This record gives sequence, structure tokens and C-alpha cells, in this order.
Amino acid sequence: MINPEDISEKELEALRGDAVGDSLCSNKWILNTLMSLCELHKDGWTQELEDRLCILWDLSVDKEITSHLVSCNFLEITKNILEIHDHSRLIEIILGIIGNVCCNDDKMIDTIGDDKDLVTLILNRLTSDDTRILIQLLRILQSILYRLEKNAASKWIAYLIEFEIFGDAITFILKSSTNNELLTIAVKLLRSICEINVEEKNFLEQLFNVDALILALLESFMQFISIEIDSYSTTELTFIKHWLGVLNATIMLDSFKFEDYEDNGIVAKVMDIIYRILRPYEHSYNLFPIRQLDIGVIQESSCILLNFHCGCKNFSPKVDHLLVTIMFSVKTGNEILQIACAIISFSSIHVLLCTGIQRYTHSDEKEVDSDEILDKLLNDLNQYWIQSIGFSTDEQVVDVLRLCEPELCRYLINIVQSDATTPEISEKVKRAVVAFEKS
Repeated sequence: MINPEDISEKELEALRGDAVGDSLCSNKWILNTLMSLCELHKDGWTQELEDRLCILWDLSVDKEITSHLVSCNFLEITKNILEIHDHSRLIEIILGIIGNVCCNDDKMIDTIGDDKDLVTLILNRLTSDDTRILIQLLRILQSILYRLEKNAASKWIAYLIEFEIFGDAITFILKSSTNNELLTIAVKLLRSICEINVEEKNFLEQLFNVDALILALLESFMQFISIEIDSYSTTELTFIKHWLGVLNATIMLDSFKFEDYEDNGIVAKVMDIIYRILRPYEHSYNLFPIRQLDIGVIQESSCILLNFHCGCKNFSPKVDHLLVTIMFSVKTGNEILQIACAIISFSSIHVLLCTGIQRYTHSDEKEVDSDEILDKLLNDLNQYWIQSIGFSTDEQVVDVLRLCEPELCRYLINIVQSDATTPEISEKVKRAVVAFEKS
């Protein structure tokens, strides 16, 4: 490895012929490191080799380096390593480098896919009990699934379906892991699987036992968010959003029968978890300034709850009360922001609020006006209330109204009266209001 701080400009110039691409990484150093890997069965695992491989792992984030590694037969060397060695740190590093290869070049995913033996050796590591190995392996699989979203005809579809323990292995991780990073990667992986369309049976159903998956999802949530908390970190929100997305996709499957899951108590457990998820948002300080992840969590939760309204006999009024309370907080908070923006200049309010109420930025999103996103969220929640009435009995609507403060009650009734709702919903609310006022 060449360190430019240790040599002169003249020496650097002389050595450029040995550099890989525009980097200052020595081709000779890479070849020597790969040769050491090939001789591992003779020389054994040493601290020096580990250090060199860690440097190579770091360097492999560079596309030129990964291309060079592949040209130096790295994938064939990898196949040999995975076949005959079990040292956990070695396997972690090797899989980490493969992950970088896949991230840097989609075509390498297809190249790996052309070698069925290598694919099998990689997937076999799903049986590992080493968390660090599993994290790197799931990184590889995540890159593969991103590729499958663009190319559902890939050989990898068949590989994953034919690898019989794939679904069981991911389910076991969700059910048993205590590592939050691994759990987050696992639910992201599942979310990607849910996005892939194949011509035959739903891809998620082809890979997983749905009953076991739902139980594992519940276990993973209780592990990640073990107690009720007042607000969420970005890490927690990321997990929750993907977890909700997977759950939402799962309950939309043809094989999901609400009556079965309601009878065995699963529906009640899910509603309790969603209630826990939404609880912090009844406080306005968790809504303002609004974050894209918060929006995603609230919207995914409302989608799941609406499906439960449609399919369940018993729906807890406290969950609807919490969601309409959040809706009212969004409405009143947005009105306050609009008034403030009308009175105070943009620059002043930006300094005053300093945390980004006027605009927010998220690493995965373009910058969006908070007014626009709040208006959309409010409209979505209004539609949730209207549609939920359609699935509810008169008594269930009355139960929700009983939990509401008078101002919130008036707002909920006004939504139905002012919105272009169906006559059936309007009449149901009128009957509910009469019953509510008599009670």
C-alpha cells in the first residue's frame, strides 16, 4: 500500500505506473494481498493478513478498485475461501468486499449470478450465527434485490426461491436477533422483496411462511422498541417505517385471512404495537418540525389500520381516537405555521425556528416545502377518517366521538359534512351524532 505522505512528488510520479486507475493504490500490493489469501491454507490466519484485508475492504468502496479486483480473479479466490474456510472475521471481510463489488457495479451482480456454485456458497452463510457475517451477507442480498427490481427476469429470482432455507433464515433473524443493525437490514431486505413483481405467485409468499413471518415481525419490533418511548431517533424511525411497510404488504396477501389472525390474537397485538408507534405523535413537539420519516410512519400506520377496519370485526376506538387526534394536531399546527409565515419574513422565521420548520431536508429525499407535505398528510388523514366510517358500525363511530374533546368532535363531523362523501357515510355520521348527543 502506498502512502503519499511518506514519499516525494518525484517518487509518486515514478510509481504511478503501478497505481490502480486514478487512485494511489498499488497494483502490486493488491496482488500480494490476493496471493496471501490463496496461500491461507499454508500460512494460516494472521493479524498482518487481517490488517491488509481490512485496508482492501476500505479501498473496495472505489469502483476502480473493485473492477481491478474482479479482473484479478477475486471472485474465484472468494469461492475457494468460502468453500474451505470458516474463520468468522475472514468470512465477514470477504463478504464485505463482495458487498462493495455489488454496490459499485450492478453488472457484477449478474456476473456472480452466472456462477451457481459461488451463489450457493454465499447463500449458505445465512446459516451463520455470527451477527457481523449476517450483516455483510444481507448487504449483498440488498444490492441483489435492488437489481431485481429493475430486472425481475434475473437468475437470482430462481436462486432465492430454490434456496429452501432462505425464508426460514431471515425469519429466524427477525425472531431471535438482539442486534438492531441486523434487524434494520433484515426489514429493509424484506421491504425490497415486497417491491419485486414476478409473474407467478407473490414473491414474498414464495420465499416465506407468512404465519411464521408475521410472528417474527412482532418479535423483532418488541426487541427493537422494547419499551414505550416519548420520541424516536432517526435509527428507530427507519426501522419502524420499513417494518410497517413489510407488515402492510403482508396483510395485503391473498393468504392473509383476517378472521384467522383475529381469532388467535395477532390482530390485537398488531394494533397495540401501532398504537405504541403513533402515541408520541399526539404531542405536537414530535410533529413539528416534520420529518419525512415521521410522515412515512404515520401514513404506513394509517394504511394498515384502514385494512384492519375493512377486515376486522373488533376495532379498538382508542386507536382511531389517537389517529384523529394526530390529524387535528397537524391541522392546528399547520395553521399556526401559516399565520407565522404571513407575519414574519422568511429570513426571520428561519432564524427563529432554526430547526427547519419552513423547509426540511432528508438524506434520501429532495428538499420539500413543509406546508405542502403537511397539507398532503392532513388530506390523507382526513380521508382515513372518512373511509374508516364506511367500514365502521354506528356504535363504533359513537365510541370514537365519546373519546374526543368537543372541538375535535366538531372538526370530525365537519370533515364529513364538507367533504364529498357518499350519502351512506353522511347518514351514518348523522345517526352517530344523534346517538352521541343522547349518551
